[in-house]
Amino acid sequence: MPSSAQNNDQHLVHTAEYIAALFLKKLQGQVSHEEQLILEQWLARQSDENREFLEATTDWPAIEAHIQKFYHLDTEAALQDVWTRIEQAPVKETRVINMNRWLKISSAAAIAALLIGSAWWFTHKHSINSTELPGTAHYANDVPPGSNKALLELADGSTIELDSNRNGKLAQQGNSTVVANGKGDISYLPAGAEDASTAVTYNRVTTPKGGTFKVVLPDNTIVWLNAASSIRYPTSFRGKNREVQITGEAYFDVAALAQQPFRVTVQRNDHAPITVDVLGTEFNIQAYPGETVHAATLVQGKVRVKLLENSSILQAGQQVIVDQQQEMQTRQADLSATLAWKNNLFNLQDASIQDIMNQVARWYNVEVTYEGSINQQFVGKIPRNMNLSSVLEILESTGWVRFRLEGRHLTVIARQ
Repeated sequence: MPSSAQNNDQHLVHTAEYIAALFLKKLQGQVSHEEQLILEQWLARQSDENREFLEATTDWPAIEAHIQKFYHLDTEAALQDVWTRIEQAPVKETRVINMNRWLKISSAAAIAALLIGSAWWFTHKHSINSTELPGTAHYANDVPPGSNKALLELADGSTIELDSNRNGKLAQQGNSTVVANGKGDISYLPAGAEDASTAVTYNRVTTPKGGTFKVVLPDNTIVWLNAASSIRYPTSFRGKNREVQITGEAYFDVAALAQQPFRVTVQRNDHAPITVDVLGTEFNIQAYPGETVHAATLVQGKVRVKLLENSSILQAGQQVIVDQQQEMQTRQADLSATLAWKNNLFNLQDASIQDIMNQVARWYNVEVTYEGSINQQFVGKIPRNMNLSSVLEILESTGWVRFRLEGRHLTVIARQ
């Protein structure tokens, strides 16, 4: 029997589907007076924060550009697809639609994006009193979202499990005291005068699949680790440089110490490491083993990215892409998409189903296999704080894909 939490998740998604359908009808000029009142009442109950979230998750310029590319500006086909996919009769009079903006919207993109925004709201707010749409999927089980958890490896090789319940002193490492604050992070506090004669010791924090954690390094640099990632660092920084090594994905807010530059070395299986040299800045590095593209993205400040004999200096808002041929390319970054994970979101912007499932597999610790070919690209974002079944239902709403979840095995099935 489903748990009350599972039933609640499903209820939230069903209600989100209903609101999404009303939004879509409103955008096409087909919403009734009664439906308009429902939307107005629902919007009135949302906080300013949630309304801002709607604007962020329903990125209409990006959606419109995506649909224009997908349909090659065939607006009649796009409109027909909207109504076909939401199982309504085709609209015969296209002149009632706002021609300047909303004509070129397909249901697959529009409904997915609307569901993303409204589903997040309903995890925090009350649902509306109205008829709900039937569920799109049933699964043999459900999987909860990831959480704050990691493994701290001390200098002597011993380990400490970390989670949000850890609080207080964890260990003494050289001249630093390792402290947990009970909020899903650890920090290093000086425990006395630095003794230059003692050997430098190193710690490592590793997040499993389904885990994330924040580490405040001895220099007060803050590092957020995504799932299935790690960072190795000294328990005190000495010498001319501050050097750390990472795997997977991490976001850095580097403490500014002009006399002691900060260097991140990205360890990569079977490939040369990538190095990022900075003074004081914020940036994201994504370099998971097995993925075809690795990226370093600068949020603010200035960094130099190196790979073998090549290097590139990034300005704020730029990123370096390293492809399978180990070639570097600098381009403007979509910061909202790059930093989605740090804001507890899955990024769907121009993403293939494989890109999305890589994120899902790491966050829910599931094994993913495929049946059939799914070539469409998705748009928008999905919150990471929901059970897996809710995320799958949102993706299924596009009409492109369905899922079978059995234990920790997730099968992605192309819709015929």
